[in-house]
Amino acid sequence: MKIIGIVSRVHGINYGANLQAYALQQTLLRLGGRSVYINYRVDPSINGLKHKLLSFLYRTIRIFLGYYVRARKTKMFQKRYLVYSKKIRHYQDLKELSGQYDILLAGSDQIWNPRYYNAAHGLYLLSFATAETPKYSYASSFGVSELPHNLVQDYHLALSDFKSITVREKTGVRLLKDMGLTATCALDPTFLLNAEDWRKIIKSKVIGDQYILCYIMPGDDQLNQFVLEKAQEYNRLNNNKYRIYVLGDKEYKGLFSPSRFKYIRTAAPDDFINIIDHAAYVMTSSFHGTCFSIILRKNFNSILHRKNVANSRIQDLLQDLSLQDRIIYYGSHTTLYEPIDYKPLLHILQSKIYDSINYLKFIIS
Repeated sequence: MKIIGIVSRVHGINYGANLQAYALQQTLLRLGGRSVYINYRVDPSINGLKHKLLSFLYRTIRIFLGYYVRARKTKMFQKRYLVYSKKIRHYQDLKELSGQYDILLAGSDQIWNPRYYNAAHGLYLLSFATAETPKYSYASSFGVSELPHNLVQDYHLALSDFKSITVREKTGVRLLKDMGLTATCALDPTFLLNAEDWRKIIKSKVIGDQYILCYIMPGDDQLNQFVLEKAQEYNRLNNNKYRIYVLGDKEYKGLFSPSRFKYIRTAAPDDFINIIDHAAYVMTSSFHGTCFSIILRKNFNSILHRKNVANSRIQDLLQDLSLQDRIIYYGSHTTLYEPIDYKPLLHILQSKIYDSINYLKFIIS
């Protein structure tokens, strides 16, 4: 059995990051590989006192805002479902560790986003690896349409050493082509497990009501309020028979009566699946909110800004599955709330799953 060392962003509380990590590790295990997430943290000596102070402030603020319970539950999920290497705090130790793996794998998620480059010291580009250890990528994402000019050479140098590269979005294929490198697209790892696989890790129903779920991402109040407007609109079309639950960190009280919304702040990653699975309808601005709506065969809309490169991952996915009509762009009055007939697109999705799994088989063969 080959041992695979994986690098991904698996220390935070983001639902998608944790669930894609679980799905990739489970798929590799089913294919006969044993994988561990390389448990590297930034060397505290690099940032010294500043690093410690910022970490303390972040933890304090997170507790004050009510994130503590969610963080604790996410940690429990990680301990139960993810396999990590020993903790590594120094880059030199990381280099020595790389020789213990038969394969090094980068992916998935936005690990190649330039904003993580300096903080991770090239971790996600596998720059630490010994020459003897083969390097691959699975569904990695840049999260941008263009790389900063000063980083292009670094990315090219690091990625030229990869045996094979798959990325999650078409923009990633183009960025690599511009560097003279070849890549293909692969599905986000969450699709490599089916609905019944995911339901095996969820507990009893989290919410007793019939409800519309709004899963919104932080940082765009304007778009998030539009998501809530669309949820209200859908509810009115259904005689206001649903409660509206909001999975997010901030309350939006300006537009509507707060009593119409119930906020969920403490859900663990497995609760996240549960909450989507039992929703009557899903409104989301999130990529993984969209992914799990499809996996669990939910009726949904993905609500996006028209000209935002971060949306390309959702647009690519929905266009590939002929579900682009489920997109509602900010400010649009055109909506489609009709139930989704998933049967015609299942063969497309199964073909993509087959290709993605075959790529992983190729890596560990």
